[in-house]
Amino acid sequence: MNIIIHTPQQLIDWFKSSNYKELSFDTETTSLKYNELDIVGCSFSDGTNHCYVNLFKNPERPKIISVLKYFFTRKAQLVIMHNAAFDLKVLYKIGITHPCENIFCTQTAAHLLKEEDHTGLKYLAEVLLNADTTSYEAASKFGFNSDAFYKYATNDAIWTYKLYQRFQPQIMQQNLSNLFYNIEMPFQFCLRDLEINGILVDLEENKCLGSRVDEMLYNLTLEMCNYAKIPYVSGTDVFGTQLIHPSINFNSVRQMVPVIERLGMEITERTEPSEQYPEGQKSLGASTLKRLANDPFIKLFIQYKKLIKLRDGFIHPLPTFVDEDGRLRSHFNNNIAVTGRLTSSEPNLQQTPRKNDDLHLDFRKVYIAPEGKSLIAADFGGQELRLLGDLSQDRNMIDAFVNNKDLHLMTANFIFNLNIPNEVLCENHPDYKSVKEKYWDKRHTAKNGVNFPIVYGATAKSISLSLGVVQKVAQGYIDGFMKLYPNVRTSMNKCKQFLLRNGYVYNRTGRRRRFTKYDERAFRQAYNFLIQSTAADMTKACMVMFRREASKHPEWEAKIVLTVHDEIVIEVLDQFVEPAKKCLEYCMVNGYKISVPLVVEVSVGKNYSECK
Repeated sequence: MNIIIHTPQQLIDWFKSSNYKELSFDTETTSLKYNELDIVGCSFSDGTNHCYVNLFKNPERPKIISVLKYFFTRKAQLVIMHNAAFDLKVLYKIGITHPCENIFCTQTAAHLLKEEDHTGLKYLAEVLLNADTTSYEAASKFGFNSDAFYKYATNDAIWTYKLYQRFQPQIMQQNLSNLFYNIEMPFQFCLRDLEINGILVDLEENKCLGSRVDEMLYNLTLEMCNYAKIPYVSGTDVFGTQLIHPSINFNSVRQMVPVIERLGMEITERTEPSEQYPEGQKSLGASTLKRLANDPFIKLFIQYKKLIKLRDGFIHPLPTFVDEDGRLRSHFNNNIAVTGRLTSSEPNLQQTPRKNDDLHLDFRKVYIAPEGKSLIAADFGGQELRLLGDLSQDRNMIDAFVNNKDLHLMTANFIFNLNIPNEVLCENHPDYKSVKEKYWDKRHTAKNGVNFPIVYGATAKSISLSLGVVQKVAQGYIDGFMKLYPNVRTSMNKCKQFLLRNGYVYNRTGRRRRFTKYDERAFRQAYNFLIQSTAADMTKACMVMFRREASKHPEWEAKIVLTVHDEIVIEVLDQFVEPAKKCLEYCMVNGYKISVPLVVEVSVGKNYSECK
């Protein structure tokens, strides 16, 4: 039975008549952006009784919100939502900051049960419930006080409840209860906080970065034009900024290929064949540029491409995402990556450029702490390799982590026959630093060409391209790694056999990855999933623990403002930096324990760069 509620008493009566211990809930707002949105109504369902609470231009709105606050903080026992982080954000904005934390997010459940499928409510309602759906745009054009909008909004709560009835037993049947209830559901509140808090941006610093990049692009363009004898026109704009206009477009592959060939270089690489180009087109992709990287013109061109990407992908768009209070509030997506890793959009903070020493540009300086506060950043040291040790239970790898050995130097020592004594591989040995410096290049190759690529499922071909060696040599590196850490290959084979028997693999939290093809690529992806997904779940568990511990100290004013892969960044009052730092480090080490010791690096700064 659908009821439209306009008064606080009607809402009280509806709660009394419903099974309020287990209700689905959905909000309707004017915008998806936190700083812009206003709630126009919300809907509830207990599976039998349904209602829509109209808050749009309602004179009783403050009193109705008081009833909602009483329900969410005093009476609610289980609240079911689709995209819980968003609805929790809406509740926060209307003053319901500490609602019932026993929640069930049907969107997250859908992702855990079928990780590569869409998780939108309307899509799931159509596919799983055979429902006839309509869009927000179609319903809202009749007005927020129309019967069409009331029906649209109420249906959202009804479908959410039905999805809960469908998903809840499946979560239990697939042994996902621990992951779902103990990590993912409390993590919805971390997501809420991330999107509400945002991070403060220094727009002046971003402007300075832009000016430096523009100047560097001008000089690079001038050098390339002079080197390749390309005509150009130069001048200044009304603000005195130097401008240069070459006769060709350096961003056009079609125009650049003849220039490069005219300079005596051969381009053999081609794009994938298409109907228009059956043999493909000549390519200026990464492999081409890497092969030609020693040429003076190509060196300039590579720098030019980097700067264009940084300018157009980061510097120029950044101010458009900053709210009036100076903070940037990205949208974090928890139900897209099959590994469970967070992605973010508008903008993608996961791709914030690192400090570029070659170009003398420090992009992370634009993220700052407010006056009187500092940023604290914590991330795991060698998290994925430690997870590999935990997964494989390889004795040599575990020994390295337990005895604080340099795993990269250890691998280099074996595959390059460096004859470094075993005890010198320990980072506390008096000769360790000098040996590390002596064999820096070999260690670098072992780190970035062997250890990490193997974790990511790299092949001899990809390693050969990365290191610039022949495949036979790259295969030798892989074989050496497997000889040094034999249980890694054993665990890879176990993963492969499990996948062939069951059609899926699962990590130590229970998160699953399902496959329909069973080839070498799938076997690599499956094993990589076991590491990457556990890393994602571990980071979430640590954030959940920190949020809980920090809530015991409101005087810190600690806020989680950013997470990038395995890193957590918080903002805290200056006078409480030390206790907050210790708390964050404790939570990172203890939030999710594995069989090998975890190392956490914690740093403090007034901007994000100082924390690196």
